[in-house]
Amino acid sequence: MPAKGSGVQTAADLQARCDVNEVTDCWHWTGALSDGHPRMWIWDHRYGKTRVVSGPRGAALIGGLAMHKGWRAWMTCGCKTCVNPEHVETGTTKQWGAWCRQAGVMKNNPRRRAAVRRRWAEESPENFAIAKAVRESAETGLALAARFNKSPQTISKMRNSVSWAPLVTVFSGLGAR
Repeated sequence: MPAKGSGVQTAADLQARCDVNEVTDCWHWTGALSDGHPRMWIWDHRYGKTRVVSGPRGAALIGGLAMHKGWRAWMTCGCKTCVNPEHVETGTTKQWGAWCRQAGVMKNNPRRRAAVRRRWAEESPENFAIAKAVRESAETGLALAARFNKSPQTISKMRNSVSWAPLVTVFSGLGAR
């Protein structure tokens, strides 16, 4: 193991800090985690110093993969704590998205569903009109939910501008012509 504070410099250094699963060949990081994902000090040759990076990014740099500005690194094995350089892939956000769709990684992910709902709401002039009517109405939330065929929670969010605030800027002025 390298001296304390020198960061991970080689694949052997990286592997020494992991529990290796012989069946899956995943290197499970035993160091620091942030929200369940590995964080590591790594020797970055580009900057000539150690710095903190995510597990996949560290594995990519150790593995010698190209990491251009703005690129992502992700683990193809599906393991949150794996940092095996053979399981990492790098690319643009678009390439990562294509990989996720092909691998089915984000299917049924609640954060993805929420993002799809927000995008749907922002792109729908019909929903903008509903949100505007809900904000201006004196009716109860339950009455509005029945009238617009929406859940009471959605009506509440529309009324309080919680997830519908961007609608005002996205579609303001559409009817002004």
